[in-house]
Amino acid sequence: MALDILLINPRATDYPKIQQKSYAPLNLLYIAAVLEQDGHKVRVSDLNATLIDDAEVKRVINAANADIYAFPYFSEIAKQNQWLAQLCRQANPEATIVMGGPGASPVPKQCLEQFPEVDAIVRGEGEWTMQELARRVDANRSLKDCLGVTYRADDGTLVTNQARPVETNLDKLPAPARHLVSDIYQRGEYYALLESDRPVGGIVTTRGCPFSCGFCYNTTKRYRMRSPENVVEELVHLKTKLGVNFVEFNDILFTANRRRAERIFELLIKENLGIRFAFKARAPEINDRFVDLARRAGAAQIGFGVESGSQDIIERMNKKTTVQQCADGIEAVRKAGIRCHTGYVLGYPGETPDTIRDTVDFILKTKPTTVTIDVLLPYPDTPVYHEAKADGSLVGDWSPNMPEYPWVKLPWVRNREELEQARSWAMNRVFFRPFYAWQFVSMIASARNRKLAEYMAQETRLSLFPKHDEASRAIGW
Repeated sequence: MALDILLINPRATDYPKIQQKSYAPLNLLYIAAVLEQDGHKVRVSDLNATLIDDAEVKRVINAANADIYAFPYFSEIAKQNQWLAQLCRQANPEATIVMGGPGASPVPKQCLEQFPEVDAIVRGEGEWTMQELARRVDANRSLKDCLGVTYRADDGTLVTNQARPVETNLDKLPAPARHLVSDIYQRGEYYALLESDRPVGGIVTTRGCPFSCGFCYNTTKRYRMRSPENVVEELVHLKTKLGVNFVEFNDILFTANRRRAERIFELLIKENLGIRFAFKARAPEINDRFVDLARRAGAAQIGFGVESGSQDIIERMNKKTTVQQCADGIEAVRKAGIRCHTGYVLGYPGETPDTIRDTVDFILKTKPTTVTIDVLLPYPDTPVYHEAKADGSLVGDWSPNMPEYPWVKLPWVRNREELEQARSWAMNRVFFRPFYAWQFVSMIASARNRKLAEYMAQETRLSLFPKHDEASRAIGW
């Protein structure tokens, strides 16, 4: 028989503030597509996009009365995940409650200990694991030997099964079940602040990452790629069926295989879709020719994780880039008339007031279009987490009851609030310069982008009247 399954996309970390972007939860929509192939009745509740209040969230979960409730776990929203798990258990005491995602996969037993309502953790990529888990629940069979699952046995024992091999043929996956959130697309609730056109779309064209940055929670090093033809077919669907004119390539790294990326650009030029897009790259992987081809294909934004203006910090992070390569990449993108986004992390081991000033000076010198600056979050099982835990500099740890986000103690910092103050100083040094102030005013006026105006008013208030005892979390443009 078929199961009733509710997949929940949690709210952003700083709900109900205006977010920089809101995209369809492709992780859940891929899983939904696989489950629908087995005949299950699947619903997706996207709390991040709809911004419904607590009472409505409870109503949705109760009304579902699902056999399986499942949602991703991001370490920053542990308290929200605890609340969701409790609501699901209250809604149906007999349901199977499942968590997955980057916060759960590295520490599955810890998650089951911290979330007593949760029955199972799906580790790694979830499509085939959720398919088998649902089949076993449907047949009232144990999760014993279900690859990729850590679960709570009947006697309370926590059992970790063998890992499931990653899918190597990404073209084999069904298209994300976007019809389950078609109403959200129609209402234009999927957006990117710098794009006045609604709705926007997201697409994943690769999985994994061949690099090992010290702060990154990605645990899958095997880099796999969809074929260029398969990617363009999905872009055609987004354009013609959902009215999407702007797409974010949600890959961790789109350009690890530059020739494949170029082939996608060539197909888009040939298709003449008129779709605009953004993607993430590493500065050493691009040159003027590549950027020009991307522009002709419709690239509106290219992003780099620069992380620091200090070469010493970049090397500590194991970034495999240089400050000069990042500066050259920003220049190449800006010269082509494409928006350039850059992201930075403050508070990595070895950070000093001088290296923070190096980062600010780098931003002011290179003038990327947009910037996010985060305080380091030492995610579970990352190299920086293990390093800080080993030398005693890790302050706090991840749990639903943490009073603040964990952080890494630096010799010159007394508490996390001082790192937030350093971030505020860096952000204000950048964004209250005439170049950025005029740039954002121009963007708002030229596109009549009301949401961007509201966001900038929100961020200006936060800059002028900061609350340094509250952890910030930028999510990137």
